[in-house]
Order: sequence, then C-alpha cells, then structure tokens
Amino acid sequence: LLSGVDLVDGTPVLDVKPYLPYCDSIQEASVPDWVKADSSLAATSVTFSADFSSGLANCWELVKKNTLYSSPSEMKRLIEQVLSWDIRSPSQRNRPHKSLLTSENRETSLNIEDCGGEEAFDSVGEAG
Repeated sequence: LLSGVDLVDGTPVLDVKPYLPYCDSIQEASVPDWVKADSSLAATSVTFSADFSSGLANCWELVKKNTLYSSPSEMKRLIEQVLSWDIRSPSQRNRPHKSLLTSENRETSLNIEDCGGEEAFDSVGEAG
C-alpha cells in the first residue's frame, strides 16, 4: 500500500502503460488486433488466498489513517477490479512463469501468482 510521495517540485514522473483504444484517444494511433477485442483482455477470474485476505487486514491496521479506502474489503474490491483486465500481450500470457509480481519494501510485501488464466494473490504482509 502506497501513501504520500515526497518529490521536489518539478520532478518528472514517467507513467508507462499500454495504449488502449477504448479508453485513450490519440487520432492516428494503431494497436495490435488483440487489444481491439475487449474480451481478450478479461482475466478468467481473480482469486484471493485466505493468507492474502488476513494479511491485507493486518496491513490495513498499519495504514488505515493514511488511505483513501474505507475498509480492507473496499481495497480488495479495487485490486480485483484492476486485475480483472489482463493487459499483458498474448505472448506474455502464454509464456510459462509462476510469479507475475513480487514487490517488497520496508513496510509491506506482495506476491501475485499466475494461475493459468487466473490471477491469484498469494500473500501480502509486513516485510521483514
């Protein structure tokens, strides 16, 4: 969970994301066919392990004063909505790999695993 960023005024921030024609509008942009079909971006399902849910609740207690979300379940719904669109290219989806994302900092750690078309949160908790 991320809160407050301390940057010097004027610090450039690079936001790298794919161009999605149904929500971005650049007149002469072209995209691969797999991006044009909305259904190809939908993940089969998003599941959360019991360990993730309890870990999120524990982390929530540490950051609840500094978050935009009213409860762990609201944050969990946001995560589910974000992950329900699989914006990886077909070659990335077909490449065998276990971990999609592992992130760890001083306060929290997060691991998301690829379960053959399903996104599954494996764990979240205090790092250390």
